[in-house]
Amino acid sequence: MIDKKILSSLVLPLGDFLTQGQFCKTLELYRRYDKEDRDTIEAISKAKLKYILNHAASRSKYYEEILGRRSNEISLFEFPILSKYDLNLCIEKIITRSKKELTPVSTSGSTGERSTTYFSSKELSIPRAIQTNWWMWSGYKLGNSILQTGVNTKRSSVKALKDVFFSTRYIAAFNHDENSILKELRRLQVYPKDHFFGFASSLFLFAKVASENNILNIRFKSISSFGEKLPPEFRILIENVFSTKVYDTYGCAEGLMIAGECENGNYHVTSPHVFLEYVDDSGKEVNVGEIGHLLVTGLDNFSTPLIRYKLGDLAVKPDARKRCKCNRPYPLIGDIIGRKTELLKTPLGKYITVQTVTGIMKRVSSVKQFRFIQKSPSYFELEYVPISSEKKANEGDIKRRFNEALSENLNIKFKLCQSIKRAPSGKMQIIKNEVKNSHYL
Repeated sequence: MIDKKILSSLVLPLGDFLTQGQFCKTLELYRRYDKEDRDTIEAISKAKLKYILNHAASRSKYYEEILGRRSNEISLFEFPILSKYDLNLCIEKIITRSKKELTPVSTSGSTGERSTTYFSSKELSIPRAIQTNWWMWSGYKLGNSILQTGVNTKRSSVKALKDVFFSTRYIAAFNHDENSILKELRRLQVYPKDHFFGFASSLFLFAKVASENNILNIRFKSISSFGEKLPPEFRILIENVFSTKVYDTYGCAEGLMIAGECENGNYHVTSPHVFLEYVDDSGKEVNVGEIGHLLVTGLDNFSTPLIRYKLGDLAVKPDARKRCKCNRPYPLIGDIIGRKTELLKTPLGKYITVQTVTGIMKRVSSVKQFRFIQKSPSYFELEYVPISSEKKANEGDIKRRFNEALSENLNIKFKLCQSIKRAPSGKMQIIKNEVKNSHYL
């Protein structure tokens, strides 16, 4: 374990210097923001919103073509709503700098549509610092040991060093099965970790396997979930098995850290980093307490300005006057709807999560949309839309990738589609369980 003082005063500043990032500066800034008053945070957010809008209107060819050259200030509502389709189609015009200077970050396709955004080193470090600050809300301190699940199993040299300095054991979230989870649980009994951070489905599966195998002596100081909606039944089991509170977070793979849960169970919007709108189908703002499509404007990525970006989630518009007992100055977000996590199970008892499917399909360049459906305990169907309407994907290769990832020969039927129907929320459901009696999970 790295000493906290060495980590914060030497290792992290050196990392920022070498990568041209600003992790330390941003983390320190948000630690101060946490103690500010509501009016100060609101003023900061408004100033940053104004700046990013003017930047986008003047530096992004995409927005310049839509809005025209402007010498005066521009209103947020003059910008069009940006869909994932628009982002994919127009990314070359949206970005404001040469791609040679930037780092591409591709989403896994967990909404059924992949996308790529671009970041400078400075812009990449900001979401990481915000996430670390959220972890600190749960009691995490620099230097504490971490067990983390994720999809980036090919760790770059920078990420590998990060894992060492942050005392992190990083494991794949897309190939969980009972044996591998049992192995990790046994390891935790010998080499415990302070905190467990991961996808909601990963946390649930660890708790489920621990409970079913009567492994009830593993404790964490805190647990934090990300990447998926955390259903109440998941939270209850995780907290009961590991005897600690789960702190949920909400963001998107396009580098936007939207809201973190505090000790009182409220989700606080990271308003110096994002601006949110809640709109109906026509794009009109809904009333307090009503459900609307969530639009997010990023306030920190000037390389890929995302203005009024439609995530695909629905959320309840909160009362702006509502305050939380924790006294953090950020506005609250209402209930988030439309990211229901499902689990599938193979005939040999291996679990399939969203991360399993996206971890496999992100390497299949010939497919742009997909959905993996369990039709029976032993039969699956993969619906997909190919990149080219005139060319089918290599279905044999896709089946091989599933079988290799799961070490099992699955019965998969492929269904070529022109489009894939969305869930009632408007978001793509990437995995679906159609087994009537799914208690076998």
